[in-house]
Amino acid sequence: KKWEQDTHGFTELPLSWVGAEMVKLNLCAIPDKRLCGNLEVRGILLKRFPNMSGSEDRLQACQHVIGTECPTLLGEVWKSYGAWGSVLCGSADFGWNDRLGLMTTSFELAHKYGPAQEGGSNQGIDTPVFQSFVVIILMIWWMSVFTEWRDLIDWWVILLFIPIEKPGVSAYHRAHDDHLEVTAMPINVKAFTILLNLLPRTLVGVTVAFVGTDFLITSDSYLDLILNSVALAFLIEIDEMLFAALMSQHEKEDIEICGSIEVKHQCFGFFDTLVFNFPTPLLRAAMLISLCVGFIVNAYSKKDGKYDMGYALACLCHAEGDFCMTAQYLGGHATLASSK
Repeated sequence: KKWEQDTHGFTELPLSWVGAEMVKLNLCAIPDKRLCGNLEVRGILLKRFPNMSGSEDRLQACQHVIGTECPTLLGEVWKSYGAWGSVLCGSADFGWNDRLGLMTTSFELAHKYGPAQEGGSNQGIDTPVFQSFVVIILMIWWMSVFTEWRDLIDWWVILLFIPIEKPGVSAYHRAHDDHLEVTAMPINVKAFTILLNLLPRTLVGVTVAFVGTDFLITSDSYLDLILNSVALAFLIEIDEMLFAALMSQHEKEDIEICGSIEVKHQCFGFFDTLVFNFPTPLLRAAMLISLCVGFIVNAYSKKDGKYDMGYALACLCHAEGDFCMTAQYLGGHATLASSK
């Protein structure tokens, strides 16, 4: 009866009760009761339960609050946040603190994204070894992309500058060695090839290059990087598989005996001068390395990039970090590593 009166028919909480309970209910900001050991090591539980002298008592009190009182008082919304956080943070790994004689908890994804000097993984995404490996995988990917783009450029040059077939003059002839030599192209074949073949292939080639780069950069383990690079290598070879599977043997033989298609234009002399007088392989290699390094720097340092994701995961999964409001709110050491 008294509690019903104090809460005006269970519609509000009395401030006196809230003030007395808030010291421990602040722990409801923690999503998982398995983190109580971390809180004890960071010196947070000692401030929340000053009347308890032993670490074991404080751990049991913390686990009771987070495991029983918080879901009872805050209901399904609080439970849903805990469930989503558990799925996102991944599996839990447990350590042992010799100083206090208790277990600490580290969640997989937050551990993987955390800096090694702050207790993160030695094989995490923040390490120079992993970042260098990503650069190497990106370089291999972009070498495949450059190969495809050079083929696309060659075909654009051919289709734009090859002469249009004249009436009564054959567009190709057979050389003495049975090779077909293409010297012109009908205007309708040109338009058909550009609109239904080359233009879509160009759009796909450019889009896949950048989407594939994001696909590789978002990988957060060595195994994922290797598997994703194999998937992309398969993807970029689809046109060759379509040719091998759908074209008849007669059409394949025609392609094999077709010689190189040569086109001429006065502007080609300028590009020939560049190729013969400049170390173009070195320039291409420098461009390739700069491009891949630039992608990595941007992916890590941009807003909401991998560094920001590391800070966010540390706050969500471990309630720790210099930029975590939960850690600042609870007090104590900001991270588990800083309390050792």
